[in-house]
Amino acid sequence: MMSVKSVSPRKRVLMSDSPSPPCSVASVTTVAQIVTATDHSSKLVVGLDALRTAGILCDYTIIAGGLEMHVHRAVLVACSDYFRAMLTGEMRESRESCVTLQGITGFGLQAVIEFIYSGTLKVSLDNVDEILAAASHLQVTQSCFSSFALRIVLHNVDVLSSH
Repeated sequence: MMSVKSVSPRKRVLMSDSPSPPCSVASVTTVAQIVTATDHSSKLVVGLDALRTAGILCDYTIIAGGLEMHVHRAVLVACSDYFRAMLTGEMRESRESCVTLQGITGFGLQAVIEFIYSGTLKVSLDNVDEILAAASHLQVTQSCFSSFALRIVLHNVDVLSSH
C-alpha cells in the first residue's frame, strides 16, 4: 500500500509498505515545462547599457588614450577573455578599481565597450583598424569582430558608395 507523507511544505514522499526506498512525488508525477522569454536577452543588454551610461553600479574604470570608461566587471568578464584573466585571477588589477590600458586607443576602447554592452558596432573604413586592434587586444571574440568579415562589409560599402 502507498501513502503520501509531507516532509516539508514543498516536498512530499510516497511511502510504501514494501522494503523499497521512498520516491519523490515530484520525480514521479510532476511534468516540468521550460518557459523562455524571447526578449529577455535583449532587455538585459539594454538594461546593463542604461546602467553603464548612467554610471549606476559601475565597479571598474578602464582608461585608454586619455578616455575613462566606467563599466561593470561582470559584464567585462562575460565578454572578454582578457578581462576574465585580469579580473578573476590573482593579478593586481583584480584588487584595484581601475586600469590603464596601453596599446589601444580611446576610440578603439570605446567602440569595443559599446559593442559589449549593446551588440552593435559603428565601423567605417576610417576606424576599422583601431576597432580590430582594440578587439584583438581585449580578446573580444564575437564573430562580428572577425577581420575578414569586417573587411568584406566595408569593401561592399565602399563599392556601393563609389557607384
